[in-house]
Amino acid sequence: MLKIFHESINDKHSELERYYSEEEWESYTIKIHALKSSARIVGALKLGDMAERLENAGKEKDIPYIKEHHNEAMEEYMGFKEALAPLFEKKTEEKPVADSCLIEGIYEGLLEAAEAMDCDMVEGIMQEIGEYEMPPEEQERFARVREKAGLLDYDGIIEAIGKKKG
Repeated sequence: MLKIFHESINDKHSELERYYSEEEWESYTIKIHALKSSARIVGALKLGDMAERLENAGKEKDIPYIKEHHNEAMEEYMGFKEALAPLFEKKTEEKPVADSCLIEGIYEGLLEAAEAMDCDMVEGIMQEIGEYEMPPEEQERFARVREKAGLLDYDGIIEAIGKKKG
């Protein structure tokens, strides 16, 4: 539940901001009710209470209250984006940087695989290079190669590597 709450913050915040700016108070009240419920489910009680007061104001058509307290509630809500981020960041392990010999071998292997239209060989080579970090000067070129390899665009692989079929 916490992960869903975290992943939906930007979208839900944008919806609430749109309804607020367009003064669509009925839709705003429905969305703030949903925020109240989800905040309480994940234990964000202060946010849940703030959302409940905004929801009640929406039901009572107390627009001045909404206008006075909306920004404060949204700041509280957006604070969860950063606060929860460490829980859901993908852990990256340190990979060794590929040296020029390895890179040249990878490109030669990919050229051979692309010319033979061998998807298994392309996939195997891409898995192998996944164990390494590309040096900065190769990242852009390799990103193009990876994109073409993902599409099994053999001519695109050859073009991205920078050599023509022979």
